[in-house]
Amino acid sequence: MTRAKEMRDLPLGLDVDSSGNVGIAMTPDSAVKLSLSGSIGTTNGTDAAPTHTFYSDPDTGMYRSGANALSFSTGGSNALTLNSSQNASFAGTITGSSSITATTTINVGTGGGF
Repeated sequence: MTRAKEMRDLPLGLDVDSSGNVGIAMTPDSAVKLSLSGSIGTTNGTDAAPTHTFYSDPDTGMYRSGANALSFSTGGSNALTLNSSQNASFAGTITGSSSITATTTINVGTGGGF
């Protein structure tokens, strides 16, 4: 099948420009390989298998860990969770190269702190 034939047979709403940039429900943006107008629905994911990952690193990325919760994992373990109240739960140590600023109270539990 020729490239021209492939291009004619694309479904409605899908557009590929001469550089191979793809647009779904929109004209492809030359600054990126994939342009999309609309929402993307994905599965929830887990610590070990996040939904949004990187090439050659499938256990590091972002996923939905529960209702209204967004989580990030590194090395297959939860690293950070943000909940619907905009509270962040960190799994490891929080460090700063110069300072860490908070606009409200920081509660430090036993086992260390700032």
